[in-house]
Amino acid sequence: MMMDETARREFLRMVANYQDRGDPTGWCDQVYRAAQGDFRAVFWADLVPNPYLVSWLENHPVFPNRLRALNAIAGLVAPGGTVLVSCRSRQAEEKENEFPLPLDRAEIDGFVRAGLREDAFEAYDDNQNPPIPHFFACYSRPIETGV
Repeated sequence: MMMDETARREFLRMVANYQDRGDPTGWCDQVYRAAQGDFRAVFWADLVPNPYLVSWLENHPVFPNRLRALNAIAGLVAPGGTVLVSCRSRQAEEKENEFPLPLDRAEIDGFVRAGLREDAFEAYDDNQNPPIPHFFACYSRPIETGV
């Protein structure tokens, strides 16, 4: 969705107001709240798949690389650090070739197998019609004591 000049000025004014209040990213939450679940109201949403990404995915199977990607993410979490994971979800052996890549519970549990502690986990359906299942989880790397 393109912004007209008036909408652009209003947007930039809103961003400046958040920055002036010491909340430089608060405007992003406001954009999504104002959209009320309608992704078409988020002006940066392209509404179509990126053709370069689609072409790359057709030529580079990524599904076998899920475990490597998960381990790489877990490896970036420093002792005492936290990673938030928000992703589409699926039941085991369903939607295995869908994009975006939904994870099943055994796959997302790979963060624990990679040495992180699960601090919070929520499985939920979003507000789209039809609803899309998601996982939201918080993992942390314990601080090692005594060496």
